[in-house]
Amino acid sequence: HIAPDIVLARSADIVTPHLFPGTVRFMMEGPVPPFTTQPSLVTFARTLFNDGHIPEIPEPLLTRLDAVADRLWAQLQSEIDLPTRDEFFARTGLPEDRPIVGLALEYEHEEMFFRQHHSFADNATMIAEIARDLPKDMVLAVSNHPLNELYGDNRAVEGIVSAFEDRAVLLSSETYPGATTFALARHAEGMIVGNSKSWCYSAALG
Repeated sequence: HIAPDIVLARSADIVTPHLFPGTVRFMMEGPVPPFTTQPSLVTFARTLFNDGHIPEIPEPLLTRLDAVADRLWAQLQSEIDLPTRDEFFARTGLPEDRPIVGLALEYEHEEMFFRQHHSFADNATMIAEIARDLPKDMVLAVSNHPLNELYGDNRAVEGIVSAFEDRAVLLSSETYPGATTFALARHAEGMIVGNSKSWCYSAALG
């Protein structure tokens, strides 16, 4: 009989770790783009994908956090080197006269067990349903995950984007290596986010 006081789980399964008694925490990736952090940083979360959750924080601690955040924000603003809207639209082929809605794809591979928490059956289905529901004058700009391009089969995603003709555009992560989704978040009229860390770009840019 195993009865640990603390369970640290790196798991896409939420139920099994909670079969143990005591405190359960899930080890999640710590980096929060676009802020620079150590790649090995992890967080100990109460559950999966509680992104943006703000717990009750005592006023003195909140004041300290605001002071730290102000310095980090100032540093970020000095380091941001993104293309202008005109440059970004010219390079990606996005139309300048229509509203752009960004969509960052999640990593889709057999080794990616967190896929079970995807809101849709797969990325292609997500694109199809979102593009279908968008007003006809809007364009869905789909930002692919770099690991999908390296290891995945992108034919379904490419096919569904092509099927929507001028209402959807697939952006390569190599357009602006390491910054394509960041630039999209900066210049799009809105972003749709799921479990991707790319929600942080939208939060940072307001």
